Amino acid sequence: MNESKQLLTAAEVAETLGVGQRSIFRWRDMGSICPPVKVAGSAALRWRKTDILEWITAGTPDCARTGFRPSTDAAKGGGR
Repeated sequence: MNESKQLLTAAEVAETLGVGQRSIFRWRDMGSICPPVKVAGSAALRWRKTDILEWITAGTPDCARTGFRPSTDAAKGGGR
């Protein structure tokens, strides 16, 4: 799978950030982390690896407060 297309589970995002999976869901609910994408044909939510890496590089800004959007998210008009 191409890195730009790679999708991460909440557990993988949590591992990448060194936090618990519950933190990822809490941040998602608060809008603090970049929004996940819904996997077609299921209720599964995944985060684009490139979005998470860009968010980390930007200093993990609070997306709801700062309006930060990863470039792939901005190009698609949102991810929720």
